[in-house]
Amino acid sequence: MKRLSNRKSILREILILDNKIKKKRRDPKYVWIKHNILSIESSRFGSQLISIASPKDPDIILQVKNNSQQMKHILLCYKEMLTEFDNGVKELLVHKKKLQKHLFARPT
Repeated sequence: MKRLSNRKSILREILILDNKIKKKRRDPKYVWIKHNILSIESSRFGSQLISIASPKDPDIILQVKNNSQQMKHILLCYKEMLTEFDNGVKELLVHKKKLQKHLFARPT
């Protein structure tokens, strides 16, 4: 009986982790960061000036020259922010994977 209750608690924990992962991936700030990275990376042709939100304050719109040093710095800031989010998701995924291994391990 103890093994069964332990399996239930592990399964519950896995489901909770799944929900946390989904919430992080659907977080508006995460989506906003990914959108801005895509906007910057896809702006290789066309206008010389690009309007993009500041990484520090989303209410401020910056006008930067295409392929300028400032644009590269902004892209780097956004990628660092994205890395922080991705690291949080990876930690949750690793914890979930450990629990799954424990849950589906053969009893010895």
